[in-house]
Amino acid sequence: MGAVLLLVLLPTVASIGFMLMAIHGDPTGGGILAGFVFLALSFVIGGGALRMARGWDESETEH
Repeated sequence: MGAVLLLVLLPTVASIGFMLMAIHGDPTGGGILAGFVFLALSFVIGGGALRMARGWDESETEH
């Protein structure tokens, strides 16, 4: 699970910070909408990666 946090969520957090600063520099309607879409996709990717990691951890403990 630690590898998933490091390899998936850490770049996602950095990307979210970059996107928020990009929106802060040019606060247009399209930029704000792009930021919300980016955040939603980031949460979906992070949630899916954590769900997969939990499945892998559970399958290792069953053997």
